[in-house]
Amino acid sequence: RFQSDKPQHFVLIHRTMWILPVEYSGSTFWSTHQQNDWAMVIKPRLMITKTRFPYRIVLRTEPQFILSVGDTFDDILVEWEWIATCAGQARGLEIDEVRSYILTKIRSTNTEAPTLEEIHKKQQEVNHEEHFKKTFQLNENLLADYPTSLWNRIPQTGTLYLSENHLCFSGSLRSLHVAIPYKDIKSMHKETHRTLHTLKIETEQQQWWFILTKRDEVYRMVEQLWQTTMHKILASAEATMIEVENSRYGDSSPRSPEENSSTSTSTTNFKLKTLQEVSKNKAFQFRFRLPSEECILRKEPSKFLKGKHFRKAFTYFSAHFMCTSSLAWGDSSKFFLLVIPYNEIVDITKGTEDVAADLNESNGDLNREIHIYTASRQFTFLFDSKSIDSLYQFLQKNRQDMIASSKPSSAFLWSNSIPARISDKFLHDAREFSPLYSETEELLSEKWLHYFLKHGTSLGFLQTRKFRQLIKSGIPNNLRGKVWMLCSGGYAYMVTMTKEYYYNILEKNKGQISIATEEIDKDIHRSFPDHEYFQTEEGIQALKRVLYAYSWHNPHVGYCQSMNIVCAMLLLFLPEEQVFFIFCAIIEQLIPDYYVKAMIGSIVDQRIFGDFMAERMPSLLKFLDTHGIPLPILTLPWFLCIFIGQLPFEVSLRVLDMFFFEGPDILFPMGLALFRTNEISLKKADDGADISRILKEHAYDHEQLFQSALAEYERIPFQKIDEKRNEHRFTVVKEMEKKSRTSLLRELQKDTHFQLEELERVSSFVSAMSTSPDHFDEISYAIFENLFSEYVTWWPYGTAELVKYADDKMNGHIEFRQFIQILSTFLRGTLLERVSLCFHIYDGDRDNFISRAEFDSAIHALHCILSNTGRKVDQTSDNPRVFDWDSIKDCFSQLVENPDQKINLKQFENSLKIPLIALVLGLDPDKDYDLNST
Repeated sequence: RFQSDKPQHFVLIHRTMWILPVEYSGSTFWSTHQQNDWAMVIKPRLMITKTRFPYRIVLRTEPQFILSVGDTFDDILVEWEWIATCAGQARGLEIDEVRSYILTKIRSTNTEAPTLEEIHKKQQEVNHEEHFKKTFQLNENLLADYPTSLWNRIPQTGTLYLSENHLCFSGSLRSLHVAIPYKDIKSMHKETHRTLHTLKIETEQQQWWFILTKRDEVYRMVEQLWQTTMHKILASAEATMIEVENSRYGDSSPRSPEENSSTSTSTTNFKLKTLQEVSKNKAFQFRFRLPSEECILRKEPSKFLKGKHFRKAFTYFSAHFMCTSSLAWGDSSKFFLLVIPYNEIVDITKGTEDVAADLNESNGDLNREIHIYTASRQFTFLFDSKSIDSLYQFLQKNRQDMIASSKPSSAFLWSNSIPARISDKFLHDAREFSPLYSETEELLSEKWLHYFLKHGTSLGFLQTRKFRQLIKSGIPNNLRGKVWMLCSGGYAYMVTMTKEYYYNILEKNKGQISIATEEIDKDIHRSFPDHEYFQTEEGIQALKRVLYAYSWHNPHVGYCQSMNIVCAMLLLFLPEEQVFFIFCAIIEQLIPDYYVKAMIGSIVDQRIFGDFMAERMPSLLKFLDTHGIPLPILTLPWFLCIFIGQLPFEVSLRVLDMFFFEGPDILFPMGLALFRTNEISLKKADDGADISRILKEHAYDHEQLFQSALAEYERIPFQKIDEKRNEHRFTVVKEMEKKSRTSLLRELQKDTHFQLEELERVSSFVSAMSTSPDHFDEISYAIFENLFSEYVTWWPYGTAELVKYADDKMNGHIEFRQFIQILSTFLRGTLLERVSLCFHIYDGDRDNFISRAEFDSAIHALHCILSNTGRKVDQTSDNPRVFDWDSIKDCFSQLVENPDQKINLKQFENSLKIPLIALVLGLDPDKDYDLNST
């Protein structure tokens, strides 16, 4: 049951509810309030302490059961009467039989009723939310709360609250209350503070250390909420920049921040369970290289038969895939990972007996086998016997559904490959390949083919530690495209799309021209111009088609320079349709924010790389600074191109091999290795041009350079990279927000009567008063009312009509630009602007006409604005500017032939020439006013 004590707040208040019957053993602390032959109402004997739901209906069976609970007897009166009615339906039965009938009836009709513990928990959540809102005066949903201690000279115990826009702390012993907006959090770190495991939260002004038992869980929650906030700020900044650009070129059509945002994060539904699911799904998608649409439908503890032994694992089930991985990761001998599309399962069988005895090992509850057969392998799992039947049915249904939907098979895609488009002449170029490259390729090819023969081909193959070692050794060119598709998620993207998706998108958009296609046409001939494949029309057109198709598939990204280089490299090893899908995986999964308009991902990674350089090679970094060469000028192309074209071709291929398997963090050690290899030569350089030449033309020992990168890779603390990303992302987003705000304020300066300094002051007030991360694009009604009354102190008519006019889209907020324009008109507007504003404020139905009553209100408002007195029109004084209002109403008749008619804006402007109205407004009726003068 819901009740509302404020229009904006809807709080769940539990009064009474059927619950799942729970046994009641009786207690001397409870007394009978009322009873009949079938049930009784009990309540506590002493109400000294507040008992949750003190009135409870108990069925008088043996044993007894609590059926319903309430705060008062009146609350459970309906349920009490229902029991009497139900008993009346069982006339003629013995009393015990009637009681059993009532219990059966309740159990059958209330199968989804909560337990008493669930009601207690729900009520506790409601109480916590009420306390949170009352303590911090915030109109936000509470998502979670945790017991904690805040280190403040001595630990202060209390509660940590996480809401939509704030992290809050409330001390339990004294009135210590802290509210930190997520938009102000600069960094978050898990630290050991004086031997205590703490979560450090840092803003520009202060630092806090929270001691938490569930530190990792809280960290993940705060990180996700903070990232959502940064996404909103970035989306707001992007929307503002686009709005400014459009206004410069005459396109004034407004766009929402979400419409313009090209960042990868979707709008978050602010519920604790949803946030946790989003976090788990992101980790699941990245680990198994799956598209963002693949979410966890089931997760089962399991054991996987690897060799002769069962290994502990978790097995996940999504819409199109069955995925399993070991608990161990990396170089552990126990590491394994498996992704099986349902449509590649040939058969599924389940065991009938406990297999633990046969295997001579204890498996606990995991004692029932499921065998999965693909075209190339059989996989055996152990699951809990309680879930085996439902799991078997789930797999069968999903397999049949996926086969029926005609999704492409990765087994077919595996066979649909091309020979590498690398000529013998190119392979023997000493600058690009080592002398023994071809011989090494043959040896590698044997090892790789043996691995696939043992562990399966296509997407449903088993990845082990041996596979990771083979990746580090290099992939032979005849298998490179296939392995790239497997490791990047390209195959996974392909099998989840509709058949012929790539060719359909080309056909559907054939002949369309956009900014992206124009940019592609400019760059297309700069993509590997020296490579013979891209000197042919076939190569150029294939590259163009893939880039065009992606710009139409993902218009938010469209096209960015460097995408052509990456795409060209992929086309040397894969058919163009497969290149399109691996391209999707790179841009949307592996490096999702690199190629967006703001390029925030690449900018953030440049700053992280700068931190690594400061730690590992500070003298070289100082040398570059001394010569006035910012590090990103050298390294940004490396990261955007994934080092393609920046290194010898052989090393670039090895970097891509590792990039697809390990992820984007391999780019940091590769950059460090490149600088370390050239450190001595670089320090002898004379200028920036010399430095660029050394990095590009140095004759590298290819194997030594790559091994140096692997050595750097092992030394990088990757667990800290995410924290560094968060910290730098805050700085970059805030810089973008400041830049977009300055651009908008300068644009508003042209369109209003305010100076830039005045606009910056108003903007600061809005920022200080708003808790929302996208405050600069939109402000709430409350902030609008507070700011308007702060600046227009003399306005006596309230803000209801103003709010209605300002929020013309009725979406619950007001655009910052609209607020500034209203404020400018009120305080410094021209006569024409003020006349127009008053007309439109009172044009309630937005038909560009006002009635007699609306005319009266508009004249009142205009009089108030022009006189600047804040006094309503006085109808009795002898002052020459005071008038008989009935006479003013008669003036409306001079503007229309029929008194029931309405007038338009032009007629309203002409009303100023009527002598009586001119006098009321303090105007000279005989003078022609320049309506455009302030």
